[in-house]
Amino acid sequence: GRPSPYLQARLDLALDLWRQGKATVFIVSGSTSDDEPATMRDYLVENGVDEADIVLDEGGDDSYASCARAADRFGVEQITVVSQSYHVPRTVATCRLVGIDAVGVGDDTRAKDATWNSYVRRELAANIKMLIDVVARRDVGQNEPDPAVREALERHG
Repeated sequence: GRPSPYLQARLDLALDLWRQGKATVFIVSGSTSDDEPATMRDYLVENGVDEADIVLDEGGDDSYASCARAADRFGVEQITVVSQSYHVPRTVATCRLVGIDAVGVGDDTRAKDATWNSYVRRELAANIKMLIDVVARRDVGQNEPDPAVREALERHG
């Protein structure tokens, strides 16, 4: 029920953007095997974000799925991706390849620990997988279009 140190660092960075007025609506996307989207929502709400400004994507089991679902299911055209800095280039590229104008903000607070280094090493394989997913337009179970992001943004004018 609590975010891992890596996830908490990403959420804290997203909260900083929100407090600066650079973000208004959050899509929390991640693995449902450990209820990651709900954990993210709960943490954001505990830190002052209105639950109506948080959209859960429970099909974001990898970066391609998160980006493809943001575009196809939620109708997102622009996004700020928040992740660890080693992960931002791939996620921004993925979003752009599926039609979203994306920028990224990366967290480095956990940089250089053993876990960080193992994730950096896996980025090459993850980039290759992403390219295969994009070219194949892998089905990520978009289901029906969901207006939640649009509706949340409309509340902010």
